[in-house]
Amino acid sequence: MRIGPGIATTGTIPRHLVVGWIDEQSLAVNVMENLKNLYRMGANVGIGSDIGNPWTQFFGRYKDELQHFANAGIPNADILRRATSLNAQIIDMQDEIGSIAKGKRADLIAVKGDPLVDLHALSAVDVIVKGGTFVKADGIALT
Repeated sequence: MRIGPGIATTGTIPRHLVVGWIDEQSLAVNVMENLKNLYRMGANVGIGSDIGNPWTQFFGRYKDELQHFANAGIPNADILRRATSLNAQIIDMQDEIGSIAKGKRADLIAVKGDPLVDLHALSAVDVIVKGGTFVKADGIALT
């Protein structure tokens, strides 16, 4: 059973919990229009979800959300900024994460392509650095 974009269930939901049913297509159009309007108004809309209930299936969908922002007409550079430094600012951790700077956590990835041109490049990760330590590095010997 599906009750909205990205919201899937493995069982049934009691009717009294589904208030004001909206079909998935209508909901998606409404969400996209709201995102476009918020972007035009200069609102700080971060990327990610704080949703947590037994009926949601969001794990592994982060790249999908990045693409939704692109589908709303938001430039890739701004999408990447929202996914990094703006998200850090939203959760008041900009002094620790969100950008590459001395004294910040050294968590980053390097990809084969250019995500400023094509967000799908984020699927081809060559290097992962976590806390300043190489976790994965294609073509680089890890010691």
